[in-house]
Amino acid sequence: MLVYLIMFIVPLFLSFYGKMFERKLDNLIWFVVAVFYILIIGLRNEIGVDWEAYNKLYNITRNVPLSEAILTTDPAYAFLNWIVALIGGKVYLVNFICAIIFISGLVNFCRAQQMPWLAFLVAQPVLIFIVGMSYTRQSVAVGFELMALIAISSKQNKLFIFHVVMATLFHKTAIFLLPLIAFVSNKNRVLMIIAILFLVLGLGVMLIAEKYEAMLDLYVEQKLTSDGGIYRVILNIVPAILIFVFAKKKIKRPEERNLWKALAVLSFLLFPLINIAPTATDRLAIYLTPIQLYVFSNAPNWFENRYVRFIFLSGVVFFYGLLMLVWLSFGTYRDYWVPYRIFPFS
Repeated sequence: MLVYLIMFIVPLFLSFYGKMFERKLDNLIWFVVAVFYILIIGLRNEIGVDWEAYNKLYNITRNVPLSEAILTTDPAYAFLNWIVALIGGKVYLVNFICAIIFISGLVNFCRAQQMPWLAFLVAQPVLIFIVGMSYTRQSVAVGFELMALIAISSKQNKLFIFHVVMATLFHKTAIFLLPLIAFVSNKNRVLMIIAILFLVLGLGVMLIAEKYEAMLDLYVEQKLTSDGGIYRVILNIVPAILIFVFAKKKIKRPEERNLWKALAVLSFLLFPLINIAPTATDRLAIYLTPIQLYVFSNAPNWFENRYVRFIFLSGVVFFYGLLMLVWLSFGTYRDYWVPYRIFPFS
């Protein structure tokens, strides 16, 4: 458990003292921390509930031609496995490359926030420990998603589409993000209506697919049953409420405001679906997790009273620290993470 505590303490310390460093030193610290996380995530050994499923998938793709391998799972991830096997690598190299994409997206997103290290701290329990260290394909999709969110809030629509397409090639559920471009650029009502229909249709297909166990090829074999899905959905509700309360006055740029209001609405829409299709809802809720990073790293500055600001900041740190400790100590699947093991030492 020591490794996970260190991973939490580093951003905790830098949340309070990171502003003391000059820009060059700050860049160096971010680089060192990013490398550390890439090593921890990318070289993990038998960590996460999906480890065996991904290891089996790697063994399948390395023994068949590319034309067959590309059909075994999402195309970009299948191609990555096939290339790594072709050059004589192992599944650890696949995980390492995926970790680079995931952490790069996460770091860039966090650094775009008002309190970047706090955003990185909030990412620990769900995005880093669960998604990054178990849901390998979706971690890459999330990495691209985070870069897409930066692009769309800066009116870089083409770059947003590129990142969403890349995310979808690694995890097909990421197509769920594409309609966001219409909600942010809401000048065209026809486009908005099409986006809403696309979103509703996409959600419907995912929910129906889960009933027939056909949404994702690995789910039948995974030991994961999304027991924690309801908690991950609930975690998005509080920041969604804060968006509705403060967005109009505190988020100045219309594109940025519309983006997070759209994600807030989706957070509420997923809540009643958790009992109908828990796995699909859980996976979609992961794409909404960035709302936690955004709100909790910017909201302290939304409060004018410094005491309220301090209480809010302390509450965020305490809650996510407690969440991490409870999950690592009493979580149903804690044994898949504790003790931590790293290649090639175990």
